Amino acid sequence: MTSELYPYDDVITKDGYLWMVTQETDCINAIVVFDDISPRFNDKDLSNSIIFDMRSRICQMGLDAELLNIERSRTGSNRIECTIKVSYQKDLAIAKELFNFLSKCRKHIPMGKLFLEIPERQLDYDMVLQNVHSNNPTLIVAKGISRGENDFVLLPVDNIVCLYKDNIKIDREQILYLLTHGTRKDLDFIREYKQNLLPHIIPPGGWILTQLPLFAIREHFALIDHLTFHGVKVDELKHSSAKLFDPLSYKDDNPSSMIEVFNSSDNPVKFDGLALKIFRSDKRRATIQVPCEQRCEELFLSTIKIKDCMDKYLVGSEISNTKRVYHSAFLVDISELDNMNEFRRSAIVDYSSEDDNIQEHYPQLEECPEYEILEEIRNDHIKSPGFLLSYYFPRWDIGSLIELCSSKLCALIFRVPSYGKGMFFSEYDVIRLKCFSNLGMQVYWLRDDCIYKYVVRDDCGYFVRPELIDQFNTATFFACYGSSLVIDPEIKNSLEPFLARLKSLFGNIGVVTGGGPGLMEAVNRAAKNVGILSASCYLSTELSLTPLAENEFADIMMFFDSDCRHIRQKNFSIARFPLFFPGGVGTFEEIGIELTNLKLGIHDNAPYIFIGKEYWRQMLLMVDTAIDEKMVDKRIKKNVYTIDELEKGIDIYSKVLS
Repeated sequence: MTSELYPYDDVITKDGYLWMVTQETDCINAIVVFDDISPRFNDKDLSNSIIFDMRSRICQMGLDAELLNIERSRTGSNRIECTIKVSYQKDLAIAKELFNFLSKCRKHIPMGKLFLEIPERQLDYDMVLQNVHSNNPTLIVAKGISRGENDFVLLPVDNIVCLYKDNIKIDREQILYLLTHGTRKDLDFIREYKQNLLPHIIPPGGWILTQLPLFAIREHFALIDHLTFHGVKVDELKHSSAKLFDPLSYKDDNPSSMIEVFNSSDNPVKFDGLALKIFRSDKRRATIQVPCEQRCEELFLSTIKIKDCMDKYLVGSEISNTKRVYHSAFLVDISELDNMNEFRRSAIVDYSSEDDNIQEHYPQLEECPEYEILEEIRNDHIKSPGFLLSYYFPRWDIGSLIELCSSKLCALIFRVPSYGKGMFFSEYDVIRLKCFSNLGMQVYWLRDDCIYKYVVRDDCGYFVRPELIDQFNTATFFACYGSSLVIDPEIKNSLEPFLARLKSLFGNIGVVTGGGPGLMEAVNRAAKNVGILSASCYLSTELSLTPLAENEFADIMMFFDSDCRHIRQKNFSIARFPLFFPGGVGTFEEIGIELTNLKLGIHDNAPYIFIGKEYWRQMLLMVDTAIDEKMVDKRIKKNVYTIDELEKGIDIYSKVLS
């Protein structure tokens, strides 16, 4: 039972590794394999748009690589194979030692990355001013950038030379450590900075250490195009470290922006800068200046489009009789909806078979499609807050990771509460929803009819139509309990006039029911017709002797699985006033809970109105008996009223309000 995950790194791969090696006299020809390739690579001309960036640490040791061929692997669509020629500077003994080591170690040595040049992402000079330097020309000049048509030049050359000593010998263990763990400071024993050099002049075979300003690292890829003197390309100058400066690998405490420049000719060469190509990073990995609230509004301008895209890209499917695929995606704005397949994560989960019955394997945490996205956020690879889209509401352990990443999540958007339980939330889901709300993270349920936002009021959580949220937060609610099977026609006909009178008396009001048929449906329908808030707390009755259907007359709702029966009852405490219509066992339970709330002072001085004097007579006699036996506080009876006509309830509420 396994799961397959497809990591996503947009336009840059993870480090490749040597696969097949053929040793020549002064070089090796090798195949470098790159796994877990982003979907962005799939429709590109690899020979014209791929840059091979040899690992900087290897280059610093004196090796150089030339990309000879690149092709997609026949063994998998998310793998690319490159044929490279690796050579070394013959006058460097350490490089020869390293060269021999590489030819034997192969898979143990990370070789470098592939970078996908996307023309639409390349910044021209004006875009660099705007996106990188915030239109501050003074800062540009201070950093030594000269104007150009398609590029610009940096002038950060230090007056120091970097030399390799030919007589240095290191063993294989030291080489392996340097290649797998080494940083620039670990190379001090093969390099010295004490020899001064005249500015901008590199002697034959000489080296200069230069550093890029950090602007190119945080949110943009900087690709070295060529080395220059007065803006003119100098062919004799080479750079032996990485071509690409990657914002994903940038850390504040260890900037990877230093390179060595060396003179490969027999004559001194003047040098004054690097010509760079600057590419915008993936939006999700850059800091977007547009506020989350504005992007959220733009995203929901067309709920139909979001729904269609989620149904198209995230719904998941059975791919065999033993496997199912799940998807999740992270977006930063509405422009990425149409390309959601490029931004999504996928997990393929196996099933187990016992006695010819197929059962779903409960996937591990790492097998959930949201896991990879949340790990990118935790590792600071995703820098801009965005929207997590998941077809199913994330399960409880993924919810813990979401809480840790809440600062980067503008909102969580889902289509269905549960794969196994459909519309109903488990106990863990209900708790997690409140935690998300407490952290300030917005949660949206994209139903077929409308989008609903999760809102907590008085510790009661409901999904509410966005246009009703302000009204919901200030309304006075009435909880209506009664039978799901039978309703008196006279009561049914009097509901709308009664609610209209309540609206005149209280102003902004709403009703909350159990969301089923019978009395509950009649109340919700009447509320909609009168123009007041209509809320429902649905309970799964799949295992019931009399399963109930959901009524369709609620604008505010919450769905509870059968194991959340008592948690569900807490949601009715949003109502200040309970109304008890003739009902069965479920209504009896709700009466007991509401009377207990009265005893505990939760609904102090609230009238408890029972409609149907004869129907409730025997039950209220039991309350009288308990009071006579001193088992119930007699003050409870002062709040209990029985009526036959709903209009009488208006007089009771008027008396209480006065």
